[in-house]
Amino acid sequence: MTPELAGVEMDGLTVRYGGKTAVEGLTLAAPLGRVTGLIGPNGAGKTTTFGAVSGLVPPSAGTVRLFGSDVSRRSAAARARLGLGRTFQRPEVCPSLTVMDNVALGCEALAAGGNLWRQIVPRRNDTARLRTQAAQALAACDITELADAPVAALSVGQRRLVELARVHAGGYRMLLLDEPSSGLDPAETARFGAIVRGLVAESGAGVLLVEHDMSLVMEVCDYLYTLDFGRLIFAGTPAETRASAAVRAAYLGDDDDALSTVDG
Repeated sequence: MTPELAGVEMDGLTVRYGGKTAVEGLTLAAPLGRVTGLIGPNGAGKTTTFGAVSGLVPPSAGTVRLFGSDVSRRSAAARARLGLGRTFQRPEVCPSLTVMDNVALGCEALAAGGNLWRQIVPRRNDTARLRTQAAQALAACDITELADAPVAALSVGQRRLVELARVHAGGYRMLLLDEPSSGLDPAETARFGAIVRGLVAESGAGVLLVEHDMSLVMEVCDYLYTLDFGRLIFAGTPAETRASAAVRAAYLGDDDDALSTVDG
């Protein structure tokens, strides 16, 4: 893959916990400018894969590359400074802060583990820059009207958008979204998916998405990887994934109604 398109790449990624192999020999590419999906049943190794990509779980074998550079042994903070942002299965927000302040934290997170003095004594224009970036992210995620609201008063769907705005505000070029539709109703899920597609189209960022809501997956993803018991069993477009007998047997089943968006 050319350096200008390279986002996250895994080559032979293996993760073991004691005597258990959670992920075995996974090779995957999630380039910039594309929404890539990682799907599979519970226990398939998706969360472990995210942990290995983000630096929270050390690989037992194989490599993880970010924008063409081997980051297999680099810390989570170092990967964030390179441009890797992440959301989690449960919204990780600060309820006591306003939406604006939560989103502004995304900008400051890029400095984590860097120059300590710069974090204690910011430059004169740092505060204004952070507020501008946060305001732009709020607009991109269509939640500008919530800027002054305390996060504690928001719905789950609104908190998901705050998380998305926070990673967007930081200028992260690669986003890991971990089950972002959890707790959302169908209308909120559709809105979230449209906003994700818009961010990718506007910024050229890449997205690696773990998700169980197949309507969202089939609507927003350009390419899918399917795991089962820690191994890759199929890779292809949403339409190809739907047609795969292996994927149907392991995960999707034969519920054509749930997957009808693939043909739409």
